[in-house]
Amino acid sequence: YQNTGEDYYTLGVTYRNAISNRMDTTHLTAGSTHLVVVSYQMNSGLLNDVVNFWLDPDMSTFGSGTAPAPLLTLTGAQADATSLNMFELNNASAMPVGILFDEIRVGTTWADVTPIPEPATVGMLGLGVVMVLMFRRSRS
Repeated sequence: YQNTGEDYYTLGVTYRNAISNRMDTTHLTAGSTHLVVVSYQMNSGLLNDVVNFWLDPDMSTFGSGTAPAPLLTLTGAQADATSLNMFELNNASAMPVGILFDEIRVGTTWADVTPIPEPATVGMLGLGVVMVLMFRRSRS
């Protein structure tokens, strides 16, 4: 999270310090819902680990054995750890006051963390979109 002083925020990844970070430029509004996927690949040796970041990846890739190209990447000296024991959300300012999570998934493959939605879920999402469009139309 990076507070921009505006009515939006941005997301990204960092490794231990603000010097080694990558921030996406997408303006996200408070109260919006997003899927964020982060992977950490530990490689033997020094200065060769890889951190990848996706924001709202294409649903057509869900359940796939191969991840799509990441939006952001940290490599080498920017991302080299001997172990991982936590993740942190850091807000360097007062806004937003809170961030809500409804789900955290941990897996070893893209398919583990991006399962294909059940048909009923997709149907309910479609119904919700139709209802919003009908509501907007009736107010016009």
